[in-house]
Amino acid sequence: MATTSKIASESTPAYTATKLLTTTTTQTATTVTSSSTSIKTTYTTTQLQITTPYTTDDTYCIAPTNFSTFLFAYSNDLDSVSDLWFRFTFDTFSYSYFSSFGTVRFDTESMDIEFHSDINDVTTTINKNYPNPNLGFQNSSIGSNIFDALEKFFSNTEAPVCGSIILILLKRYPNEADVSQIVSLIRSHHAIVHVMTSATPSGGSQPTAMYSVASKTNGIAAFEYDMSNAIKLFPLYGILYPVYATNIQVFGSGTQTLPDFFLANQSVSDQYWIAITFQDHAKCQCSWMSLNEHNIDSIADSPFFANISQNLVYEPKVEIIEDCTISILCEKEGQHLMVFDSDNLPTDFEFYTVDGFCDPYRQEWNIGLPDGTIKKFGKLKAVCVEFKKPECQCPVLRLNYTNLDLMSNHPFYSNISKYFVSTPSGINDGCEVTMRCTGSNLVIMDTDSDRILDNNWYNAVCDPYQNQWNLNKESGNMPIGTAKELNIGCVEFKEYECSPTELPTLVFAFSNDIEEEIVINAKRQIDSVNKFYSKFATVKFDMEEEQPFHIYRDLSTLKNDEILPDPSKRFGTSSTGSDVFRMLRNFVNIPTPIPKCGSKFYILMKRYPNEEADEIKKMAEELRKFHINLFVVVSNAPSGGLNSRAMYDLTLQTNGLCSYDNDENFGKVYFIVLALILRPLNYAVNREVYGNRVVDLPALTRSEDLILCTSLQDHGPLNYWELDNTRFNESKLSIVYGTAACTSFSNVKEENMTLTLTYKRADDSKQILQIRGYAENVAQWIPYQD
Repeated sequence: MATTSKIASESTPAYTATKLLTTTTTQTATTVTSSSTSIKTTYTTTQLQITTPYTTDDTYCIAPTNFSTFLFAYSNDLDSVSDLWFRFTFDTFSYSYFSSFGTVRFDTESMDIEFHSDINDVTTTINKNYPNPNLGFQNSSIGSNIFDALEKFFSNTEAPVCGSIILILLKRYPNEADVSQIVSLIRSHHAIVHVMTSATPSGGSQPTAMYSVASKTNGIAAFEYDMSNAIKLFPLYGILYPVYATNIQVFGSGTQTLPDFFLANQSVSDQYWIAITFQDHAKCQCSWMSLNEHNIDSIADSPFFANISQNLVYEPKVEIIEDCTISILCEKEGQHLMVFDSDNLPTDFEFYTVDGFCDPYRQEWNIGLPDGTIKKFGKLKAVCVEFKKPECQCPVLRLNYTNLDLMSNHPFYSNISKYFVSTPSGINDGCEVTMRCTGSNLVIMDTDSDRILDNNWYNAVCDPYQNQWNLNKESGNMPIGTAKELNIGCVEFKEYECSPTELPTLVFAFSNDIEEEIVINAKRQIDSVNKFYSKFATVKFDMEEEQPFHIYRDLSTLKNDEILPDPSKRFGTSSTGSDVFRMLRNFVNIPTPIPKCGSKFYILMKRYPNEEADEIKKMAEELRKFHINLFVVVSNAPSGGLNSRAMYDLTLQTNGLCSYDNDENFGKVYFIVLALILRPLNYAVNREVYGNRVVDLPALTRSEDLILCTSLQDHGPLNYWELDNTRFNESKLSIVYGTAACTSFSNVKEENMTLTLTYKRADDSKQILQIRGYAENVAQWIPYQD
C-alpha cells in the first residue's frame, strides 16, 4: 500500500501521546491535558506496509525506507550534547531505517555537516565537536543560523535528503520572522523537522519561528528546561513517519472534533501513536523571592543595602497565578514596596501595588511602573520597608544668575557663567530634592566635577550614612550616580536658537546725556507694545559706572523716575566716546533672566562712539549670533565722541536702521515705533547710490501690509535729497523723520514683486542706503547685509 503524508495546516500546538483503536475511518476527538513541561507520551507501535513510491516536483523517494538520512543538529550555545546524544541512542532509536546519519553544530561563524553510515562514527564526530563558547556568537542580539544549516543540508551531495528526519536542539532563537522559504524547501523533500528549544534561550528575537517550521512540516516542537529527559519522548523510536497530521487552534476548555482519521490503501493496525503539542512557548518559571528580616542579606551587595537594612523590613503579600502573573503589595500603611532586579538595584514603588507577568520566552518579569511604563526584571526580589526619618546633612544650593558667583572657584564656572542660569523647579525636604529645568539643561556641580542633564525630573536622596546624594532619573527611578554636594541650576545653553515667530525682548536704551523730558517722551511711544514682546528691559549708558538692565514683564509697571537721566554722572569731557558698545557687549555676555535671541533695541544716542571699523565688525558679529536688531536715533548735536558713522555702520551690518535727528524730535520718530511694534523684519538691502537714477532692488516676497523704510544718509541733518522725486515703485516716501523715511505697500500678492528705487539728489556724492521692510507672519531670519 502507498501513503502520502499531507502537510498539516498552521496551528498553535506541548505534546502528548496515547493509543487509538481504529477501523478504517475514525472520527477523532481529543481532550487536552497538560504535563510538567511540554511533553507527555505513552509509546505504542504499528507496522506500515508501503508498496507505491510518491513524487513531488523534482524530488523522488520512497518513504519510509532505509534510504533516507537522519540529521542531528545542535546549537553551539548548549552546555553539553554528549548526554543528550547518549540518551537518544541508548533508547530504541530506529536508526535501522536510515542509510546515512548527519551531524552539524550550528550557531558558529562556520559550520560543517559530516555524514556517516555507521552510528558509532556519528558518536565519535559529536564527541570531537562539543559546544565551544569561544566559537559562538558573542552578542545575544544575533539570531541563530539554523536556517543556513538546513539549507546546507538540503544542498549536500553526499547523503540523500528526500524523506529525511531532522532533530534540532535549539538554544538561540532565529531572527527571521518569515519561515515560508525554508518550509517550502523542507516540504519539497518530504522531510520532517522536530525541534526541541531551550526554555532559557541565549539570544535571538523570534521565539516561535522554529515552532512554526516544525508545525508546518508534520514535526513536533517543544520548549524544555531539561532536554536530556525530554529527548527520549520525541517520536523517533519505532515507527518514524506520520500517517495523520493536523493543526488546530484551541482556547479555554472543551472538546473539538478533528478531521477524519482515514486509512485508505494502508494496512490497519490495532494501535496508533497520537502525539500532540499544547503550546508554542515554555512554562513560566520567572524567578522571584519575598524578602524579610531573615533573608534580607541576599541583597547585601546592593548599594542601597545600608539604607534598607537600617530600617524595619517586612515580607510583602505576593499572589502568583499559574506561575505567569504576579501581584505584590505591602499590607501595612506607610511601608515602601522596594523591588530589586538581577543586579540588586531597587525600584521604589512607594505605596503602589506591583503587577506584572512572566515572559516565558525570556523568563523575565515585565512589571508595570507607576508612570505607566514597563520595566524588565530577570530576577525579582521584593520587600516592604518602613523607613525611619533620618537626619540629613547633605549640602544643597539652588543656583541662579544672582548667586552664581558663589561657585566662582569651581572648575566648571567659566563654562556656564556666560549663560543665563535660573533656579530649578522642585522641592527640598532636607532628605530628598526633586529638580527639573523646563526648556533648559539641569546642571549639577559637585565639589570638583559637573554633570549636565536634560529637562526631565530628577531627584537626589541624601544617604545619611555616607553623607552623599544618590542621584536618580525619576522616570523609572534610574540611578545616575552620586554627589557630595548638590549645587544645581538651570542653564540655557542654546542662546543662539530662536525664531522670528517667537515673542522677543524689547530693550529701551538711552544716553545719560539726553535731557529728561526727551527720554520720557520717547518712552511714551512704546507704552502700548506689551502683547508684542515677552520681556522688557531699560538701561542707561554713557555713565562712569556700568549700569544694570532693569527688567519688566509689563511696561505699565515701569515708572518714569526709574529711567530719568542723572546729569551728575555724565562723562566730563567731549572727547570721551559713548560706551554704547560696552552696554551691548554686557547684554550679550552677562547672564540675564530675559531671552536674548531675537531681541530688539530702541537706542537714543547723544554721544558718538569712538570705536572704529574693527571694533564695529566684532560687535556686529556678536549681535548677529543672537539675531539682535538695532533701531537707533542719533542726535544732530552730539555731546561728544569722535565717530559719527559708528552706529550707522553697525546697523548696516546687523539689518538695523539708523536715523539722525534733532533731540526734540526723538519722541516723534514714528517709523521706528511702527517697525518695533507691528512687524518683524522681512526685507533688508544695503545699496550704494549717487546722482539721479533708477535702481533695481531685490524683489519683494509675498506679504500683507508691508512697511518699507530707508535711512537715506550716514550723517545729519538730511540734505541734498529731493524727497518728492524719491519713491519705491510708485509709492512715495510719505513718512519722514530725520534722515529716515517710510512708505507702505498694502498687499504684495506676487511671490516675487519687482522693486525699484527712483531718486533725485542735488549732488553726486556716494551714499549707502539702509533699506528695510517689515511685515507680518515672518517665519525665517533675513540674511545679513555687509
